[in-house]
Amino acid sequence: MRLESKDQSSNERDQSTSAVSHEGLALVMFPSSQQHERLEVGTQPKSTEFTAKQMLEAVLKGRWMNAQTMYRTKPELMFIKVEDEVEEYAAKITTRVNDEGGEELVLVHRRVKGLSPFQAALAAGDYQLLEDMPSYFDAVVDTENKPIGRKLAAEQFNEQFPDGDFTYPKSTYNFESLILAITNDDNLITTGEPNDTTKAALLTFKNHYLPGVVTKGHLFNLNDLVKAWELYSSKLSLASRNPWEPNQLTFFCCQVVGGLELAATAVDAQRLCKADEFHHGVDDESRNNSFILRDQFQQQIIKDDKFMEYFPCDLNFLLGRDFAVLNWQDRIPAPTLRYRNKMVVGRGIGAGGRGVSEEEGGFGHMLKSYVEEKNQGLATLRNTLKSEVIVQDSSRIGLRKSFGS
Repeated sequence: MRLESKDQSSNERDQSTSAVSHEGLALVMFPSSQQHERLEVGTQPKSTEFTAKQMLEAVLKGRWMNAQTMYRTKPELMFIKVEDEVEEYAAKITTRVNDEGGEELVLVHRRVKGLSPFQAALAAGDYQLLEDMPSYFDAVVDTENKPIGRKLAAEQFNEQFPDGDFTYPKSTYNFESLILAITNDDNLITTGEPNDTTKAALLTFKNHYLPGVVTKGHLFNLNDLVKAWELYSSKLSLASRNPWEPNQLTFFCCQVVGGLELAATAVDAQRLCKADEFHHGVDDESRNNSFILRDQFQQQIIKDDKFMEYFPCDLNFLLGRDFAVLNWQDRIPAPTLRYRNKMVVGRGIGAGGRGVSEEEGGFGHMLKSYVEEKNQGLATLRNTLKSEVIVQDSSRIGLRKSFGS
């Protein structure tokens, strides 16, 4: 079946930024609350040159304005599947032997295969794109000029979530051995360096989240990040039976919380870079393509004469090894973090922070609310497709059955 489309158009805007140097400071990172950032570097292809692969890459890397321009110009691109493997920013830190026989640090990126840009938006839970895309479904027509976009969307929704469950599942990873290793690591407590037992437990954890090739379901389960943060908070709490020392907290925050943030999708990373959006929601004007990080004074951070970003990763100062991105309402003054009424210098950006309860609107609460927003966004799209596809073509018994009608 050949897909065609009616004419669509879109405009993009560019905004300027400001910066301040914080070289050498061990900061607690508070991502940007700025609503507008500079658009991604690169030249937008001419509309006649747009391809499904270009749009897929734009969706996967959070370049939502470019993605919008593409499907508003050529709506059929939403549903064209790309058989090539396409990389995300999300990655795992690992090592390899170099040409000189030594070890070097590398990132193994997660990839997708056989997905359309629409399915990639589903897999990423990019509900903002998924709110806008349906307006252009009817512009996708067959050779007889009949709209087929909604049918294709329903079919591809079912392909992406074949068991019918599109909600983010509960975290199933057992952190017990890692928690126990860190708790009993005297060397980590006194020197900040983990012993062999802790290193082995951390390696097991990181291998569990080794990125592979995604063809179905979600790209990343945000509930794993929620669970890791809850564990971290429990060891920060004054009410904890066995609270951790600063070096233990820093290690878990950077390596585990940060390691999971390294595996997050681009759209999730952009959300983590926007403090105000966590607390006040997102509107059409506030999302952007930027991964630039800011401190609690809302200043862009410069390291080695360049802006620090969530993605793409900098191997010299690496998310998941040297820092984690934290985001909560109560600001902690740089360059220290508060720990049991003491001021403790953290290792790297976002090394730790004071625990904030669910009632106070802590980071864990923000993450849970965000997961629910994503679940609700997918549910709204599913219900829209269910009702509209049935009305559009009541003879499609397969679609009626698959959407539970």
